[in-house]
Amino acid sequence: DQATDFYDSMHSNLADSGITGVKVDVIQSLEYVCDEYGGRVDLAKAYYEGLTKSIVKNFNGNGIMASMQQCNDFLFLGTKQVAMGRAGDDFWVKGPLGDPTGEYWL
Repeated sequence: DQATDFYDSMHSNLADSGITGVKVDVIQSLEYVCDEYGGRVDLAKAYYEGLTKSIVKNFNGNGIMASMQQCNDFLFLGTKQVAMGRAGDDFWVKGPLGDPTGEYWL
């Protein structure tokens, strides 16, 4: 399927180059484009399944770090292959309520 091919085309090249894992960021953006592709649930299932197959094939099943994954789709569909998850508010560092010294950047 297209989602599996999408991830495998990137991950196989990285794995062949000696890379042992990848970071996936902002995968919840699938929600923004889902209307024309079967809806949010079907699109998320396809992409998480494709991601899982590629991670298993190219990075021994858990060579992935998920960053900024606070959506329900990730919590229900993305936890088979994720070795480490991360969420932080590092994007507020320069704001008046953030951390101006950058000391607590995640």
